[in-house]
Amino acid sequence: MNSITLTDHRCADKCTDFKKNGEQCNHCIIPESQKESFVKNHLQLLSSVGGIKNALSILQDNPDSFDFYSIEKKYYYDSKVRENLLSLVDLQQACNSYFLEIFGGIKAIKYIIEQAPQGSTHYDRYFEKIDFRNKSINVWVDGDWAHQELRIPGFSKAVETSISLDALRTVLETYQPLVLDDLDSSNEVCFSYSLLTQNTIDQIEFFNNQKAIAEADNNVKEANSFDDQADGAYLLWLRLTKNCRSKFDNERLQVLVGAKS
Repeated sequence: MNSITLTDHRCADKCTDFKKNGEQCNHCIIPESQKESFVKNHLQLLSSVGGIKNALSILQDNPDSFDFYSIEKKYYYDSKVRENLLSLVDLQQACNSYFLEIFGGIKAIKYIIEQAPQGSTHYDRYFEKIDFRNKSINVWVDGDWAHQELRIPGFSKAVETSISLDALRTVLETYQPLVLDDLDSSNEVCFSYSLLTQNTIDQIEFFNNQKAIAEADNNVKEANSFDDQADGAYLLWLRLTKNCRSKFDNERLQVLVGAKS
């Protein structure tokens, strides 16, 4: 590691944990390189199949829930018989990452689904009801359905630019937040406070969403299991950040898990 002077370091005059010999503190151990690599890989995966629309088409056309797909042969496989096969689980996570980036997180997507008026099928600034048979489009404006002929000139263009609400529902059901590896390994692998906190929030929101789905299905045992996992993520964050966490972060995580201050 290159030596960093006190005046060059971003924690200069702010953090008492900073060491003059260049040793980094708990607040800025490394940049968020792992998360950046995660996002980059997902973008490359979407690009390899021709974009988000083609990715969703591959996932939706899967005849028997196969696990792998050949881009070259446009054929599905139940096992990885060749190295160049595409994992459909990875492709789904790439789509999830794409939608999370567009809408600003899992909470925003959940809000869109919950607020969608009855009969809507797609989302594009407004909620749209698309009749594929009659090639007609209606849009929910000011609390009522209205024809969409003026805003978008063509049916095909409207379908192309819209996002299926079913695709967004799949995000809620399959989203797997980025997990930080090697938290208990040697000091060679460390993470910034902000990255650890954000990933903990993502984990808790994921568990809370799965808990809500289980409760809707009256599966009490599964709901309790996800509730326990959310509590576990919070307790792990408490232990790992005991020397550097902020009161604000602690309070917002407490709200997510329903803990008392």
